[in-house]
Amino acid sequence: MLKALRISPALLCLLLWGCASPSSREGEVILFDTALPVSFEVIGAGATAALDTSLEVAVRDVQAWDTLQRRLTFHRPARAVDLDGAMLLVAAVETARSGHALRFDTVEEDSAGVVATYTVFTPGADCFTDATPQHPFQVVRLRSVPGVVRFVRQDEALPCTAERW
Repeated sequence: MLKALRISPALLCLLLWGCASPSSREGEVILFDTALPVSFEVIGAGATAALDTSLEVAVRDVQAWDTLQRRLTFHRPARAVDLDGAMLLVAAVETARSGHALRFDTVEEDSAGVVATYTVFTPGADCFTDATPQHPFQVVRLRSVPGVVRFVRQDEALPCTAERW
């Protein structure tokens, strides 16, 4: 009489493929890293900033936030920030024309630290914009996570005409 053997998917992966990445050397086993979502709240956003270039930065202390905050022009007053056990992520992009926006989409924690993904929305080819340089930005607050912070930028063009929506 045969009995069914239950094997977890993780064990099956290890038995069949060793969970090795394709770039690993022979005999070296690299377990895949799983990222966990980190909740965050938007502190503020705006379209102009006194910056020389685009910016992606993690702010972990009050002095650095005070300095940076003076260079950002928020659409509405920014929320009060308590950095005790928390950190801020700031992304700002330099644009040559108006009509751009920026939004953080996800923040995930992995073994190396944090991966923050944001989208820069650009006006589509059918949009009329003026030649006013901008620095759209967004600031988000999350619990403090040790390690490096990596930013991933995505670009998305948005149409302006109603029939394309």
